[in-house]
Amino acid sequence: MEKLFCSMCEEEITEDTGCNELDDGTVVCDDCYDCLSTCDGCGALVDQDDLTNWGDCRLCPDCMEDKYPHYDEETESQALKEVYEQTRECYIGRKTNGLKPGSHTLSYDVSTDETDYTYSLTIAIDENGTIADISRLTGSVLLSESITSSVWKQCSVYEDDYKDIVASILEDVLLLEDAE
Repeated sequence: MEKLFCSMCEEEITEDTGCNELDDGTVVCDDCYDCLSTCDGCGALVDQDDLTNWGDCRLCPDCMEDKYPHYDEETESQALKEVYEQTRECYIGRKTNGLKPGSHTLSYDVSTDETDYTYSLTIAIDENGTIADISRLTGSVLLSESITSSVWKQCSVYEDDYKDIVASILEDVLLLEDAE
């Protein structure tokens, strides 16, 4: 008789350990099966430690990615890269309101009933008090505990909002007579 091994813990399955066959044909021991839960989004059976609370639901990583896509700079659209370059060029050389030379990280917070967003960018100020460089805008979001755990996660910055968010961040930093 062929020996069976649990696909999760890789221990041999015996009469004492018992086994369960999953929908995809894999076999798991009773102990590992007890650690599995069903995703409320797609119905997949996954390790319950991998599920994330989303309101009254518990979702697997794939369903969470659908609900809350992560910011991934490598797959950032060409259009967003172009908006960044245009925005960067718009601000380089602009006079600031007394910022000292060096690097400064600035942020802008936006809150809704269920989320808190923080957008950040770093600007380099030269010895003349003008903007020498500007980083790409990044965003993070804190979802309320009623939706999921209170953990800051990276979020996408959409090209339609990019220039407005940068303008909001730099609003108090630029000299008024230099503002466009």
